[in-house]
Amino acid sequence: MGHSLIAIDAAQRGLSKLDADLDLIAADLDGRWEVLAEGDPNRDAPHGLGDAYERLKDLTRGRQIGRDVLREFQSAGLDIPKGERDRLLALEPKSYVGLAERLARDV
Repeated sequence: MGHSLIAIDAAQRGLSKLDADLDLIAADLDGRWEVLAEGDPNRDAPHGLGDAYERLKDLTRGRQIGRDVLREFQSAGLDIPKGERDRLLALEPKSYVGLAERLARDV
């Protein structure tokens, strides 16, 4: 028990010395537009776009994509309702959480 208390105290002291660089985190996230692509297959399936996963895989696998590339993909050729398209185009990496909120509630 004593060793556990010492370890917990040491961990708390170590963690108190850490400070997140919020500007660096924001810049890194802003450069990761491919995170927005992860929800596209779930969105496309109800609209009969069954090949969405394959198209996204071809677009994103093994490479980093930017805002313009993703926006072009989302705008061109996706036969989805206008409201859904507008919602998609309004997303940004800094505000996107995917299914995290729902999954956290299900834990």
